[in-house]
Amino acid sequence: MSKQILIADHDSHIRGIISKQISRIGLKSLEARTGRDALKIFGERSIDLILLETHIPDYDGLDVCREVRKISDVPIVFISDHADDIDRIIGYELGADDYIKKPFNPRELIARIKAILKRLHWQKNERQKEQRPILLNAKELSVNIATHQVFWQKNEISLTATEFSIIKGMIRHPEMVYTRSQIISMAYNGHIYVSSRTIDSHIRHIRKKFACFGCPGIFVTIHGVGYKLFK
Repeated sequence: MSKQILIADHDSHIRGIISKQISRIGLKSLEARTGRDALKIFGERSIDLILLETHIPDYDGLDVCREVRKISDVPIVFISDHADDIDRIIGYELGADDYIKKPFNPRELIARIKAILKRLHWQKNERQKEQRPILLNAKELSVNIATHQVFWQKNEISLTATEFSIIKGMIRHPEMVYTRSQIISMAYNGHIYVSSRTIDSHIRHIRKKFACFGCPGIFVTIHGVGYKLFK
């Protein structure tokens, strides 16, 4: 069955452009004009990725993201005509996987969509190959590769696909200091370009999630270099 992409944007012209590009790569699109429409469609249909305008009318895109994240880790790509970094940072903190600013190049958007879906397909195949759970452990952090779960002590930490990729990559060699470029490769498999600030946003969001379970120091910032696990 073809992957289904939910396009949530108030502008019918933008939705039409994206829908046309999506159909060219064999994907199916569903369109929503408002945030409430987007949540209704998401609740009724099997959605593989959401393209979400940050300030969509009726129910703000950030609120839509927050509601979706309560029940699903489906990839969310924010589309915004706002230049403020704060929107981008809030989006990542709410669990967005990527962020693209209007006006955008449709080919770049499609490249980002394909990269995310390719990464998810690879992760699914890797999990299916495993006949038993593969656990990676460091201190009180555990990562189950087969089930895509992360635990601090005995508490499961809910992470997005991008966040999981970062933790999974770093726990393999927890003593190492990782540059932002290395973390970008972990998170995006080198398929698309993202800025260092994007990685900083993901790190900040992961820190916040672990802090809720009594782990304020999941990452150490090594100034001028990057990050490592644990204080």
